Amino acid sequence: MSNLFYEYITSILIKHFENIELNAGDRFFLRLDQAIDVENLVQVMKEHDGVEEFFYQHHLGEVYQTFALPFGQIKLVIANTSKDVKPDFLVTLRNLVGEQKKNLNILFFSVLFLSN
Repeated sequence: MSNLFYEYITSILIKHFENIELNAGDRFFLRLDQAIDVENLVQVMKEHDGVEEFFYQHHLGEVYQTFALPFGQIKLVIANTSKDVKPDFLVTLRNLVGEQKKNLNILFFSVLFLSN
């Protein structure tokens, strides 16, 4: 698919998050059909204005690096499956965001559903 498609989806997502009330710990999920769609959408979102780097260090692993989009006082962390990031790790992130006291939300992109 063309970059215009991913730019269009990004604009829809950004408008959606600008127009809803976000609460710390909210979690969102978008399942796509192909891994290449996940990669391309994340790449286009990463180029959006205001993107901030986001790092997470799990006590049993390496530093996970991604990015976040600010919406007022809330940061929306973008996380996705890839050859290096498996669904189990995203489940860990999902649970941590739900339990945290900071103003973080998370939006997952994946070709797989995240299990409990």
